[in-house]
Amino acid sequence: MQQVSHIKTPAREDVPHILKLFSAQDTHHYAADPTYYIVANNPQRIENLTKDILEAICEKQSPKKIAVAHAQEELISVVTYEIGKNSYHDTRITKFVEIKELFVQETERGQGVATDLVNHVKNFAKEYKIFWLKADYTPFNKEAVAFWTKMKFIPRQISSYYSLSNY
Repeated sequence: MQQVSHIKTPAREDVPHILKLFSAQDTHHYAADPTYYIVANNPQRIENLTKDILEAICEKQSPKKIAVAHAQEELISVVTYEIGKNSYHDTRITKFVEIKELFVQETERGQGVATDLVNHVKNFAKEYKIFWLKADYTPFNKEAVAFWTKMKFIPRQISSYYSLSNY
């Protein structure tokens, strides 16, 4: 357990540390729902993730955004987000900031780090006069369900899947 120093946009040299966090997240997700999630350290996932992270860090005009939390010198958490839009003709929530990924190192959970990162995203949304945040999470991840409920996120739509093939 460490004192979180600050939340910031990461630098290029943080990419290997961010990938390590995402590997831990992938392991966590796969354990919760192996039918939906891929195995950690999938080469294609790492390649795509590296590209997205570098775009978010290096290209100021990119819609992809990223922030990290440090404790002392160690990177302990990451959030990725972007402005999203619904194109449905019957919805009132048409523009939002979508939290794509949020992960806190297991040893640092329960200390408000995730809340601080969500507040960072809220401030981004307010800066752009966007009044909704969106987060997708699996019902198999009980920690995520509890966190987003605590943060007062309300499920609006549920995606369900039916397999037509045997795995």
